[in-house]
Amino acid sequence: MLNGQTGPSIRLADAQPSDSGLYSVTVRNSLGEAVSQEAQVTVVDVSKPVITQQPRSRIVLAGASVTFTVAAVGSATFDYQWERDGTPIPGATGASLVIASVQASDLGSYRVLVSNAAGSTLSDAATLGFPSMPTGDYVSNVKADGPVAYWRLGETEAIEALDEIGNANPGYYSGGVTVGEPGAIHGDPNTAVRFNGVDGKIDVWWSEVLNPADLSDPPQMTAFTIECWAKVSGNVGNFRSPVTSRADAPQRGYIFYASDANTWQFWNGAAAGGWQVVAGPAVQLDTWVHLVGTYDGTVKRFYVNGTEVGSAATTVLANNEHFFRIGSGATEGNGNYWFNGVVDEVALYNKVLPEDRIWAHYLLAQPPTPTLAISRDQGNIVVTWTHGTLQAADAVTGATWQDVPNTTSPLTVTPTGEARFYRVRR
Repeated sequence: MLNGQTGPSIRLADAQPSDSGLYSVTVRNSLGEAVSQEAQVTVVDVSKPVITQQPRSRIVLAGASVTFTVAAVGSATFDYQWERDGTPIPGATGASLVIASVQASDLGSYRVLVSNAAGSTLSDAATLGFPSMPTGDYVSNVKADGPVAYWRLGETEAIEALDEIGNANPGYYSGGVTVGEPGAIHGDPNTAVRFNGVDGKIDVWWSEVLNPADLSDPPQMTAFTIECWAKVSGNVGNFRSPVTSRADAPQRGYIFYASDANTWQFWNGAAAGGWQVVAGPAVQLDTWVHLVGTYDGTVKRFYVNGTEVGSAATTVLANNEHFFRIGSGATEGNGNYWFNGVVDEVALYNKVLPEDRIWAHYLLAQPPTPTLAISRDQGNIVVTWTHGTLQAADAVTGATWQDVPNTTSPLTVTPTGEARFYRVRR
């Protein structure tokens, strides 16, 4: 019974989904009454799309795969149209846009128009670019990004690991460690530390700085980034941790692992219980790798050698009582998951390190890009090169490239009438 509705028609001035249902009318006079047939009324809640997750700018290497994603709320059915630099992309009509192998022609600004019966909403722009070579040296760039702790691990004695940020969080060596190992940063004489995979470790006393968290119970971590360079030498088939800050029962904190399956992994203790794991690429023995894990309060991301290899929505519970440890795991005890290999340049930030800065750190550790120039000097050919070994072959493809022996730049060559090709191997 609808109060006040006593006329031959009914008008719902502000119809809502709760007004949906079967409607009928009873007509009466002095001789009796009659009831109409029922009419089905359905009120659909159609509102203009509201974007809840904007597409995110990305920096990737040529040939890499990249995915842009948007999420929206409103009516149940949306139409999508992605565009690059303002031009619609044919066939790009889903909530995600995947570019399987990024080329220079793909670089630009991407947006998506999300539409339904009530209207359309255009997303924010997300740029796609290649990494650019930063200036300066590795250490000055790291310090400019504001770490709250930074262990270069270049000690000459295995006693105390210096924290470059005012030595506020020094570490203490124990067990089978070897200082003076060649470091990860090309051209930097600073050394690294080898751990024996049995009992070698560096322990740093717990502090709030190393575990940025809120005041909830249990405390949940706020934004942070953990970064290190690691080179695995052995203990294949076991979990091996270059860096750990964790507590157990319930699981809390963050961990890098070379896993028992021989893949790199980024772990955290999750509010939902247990460990949340993002897996990365395979571990290559005796090869330096740059590991970065970030967390913005809702999503964690894992980067290996500059490239984002995975992400997950999670709530990270903070290690609120135990060591920060380099070279071993299980910081709630004396150690486990021992790292067999070399660790260098460990840094912690109380913020998310942007993707372009992660790339900058990785690129600054690499050897300089080789250069090659060929010129004429009267009747001779002069080959000039930098940052590598000169190689030669009698064809560009299908031939065997061989090092040119006993040469330094520049090399003067007397032509013989036969084709000769040169390249520089880094």
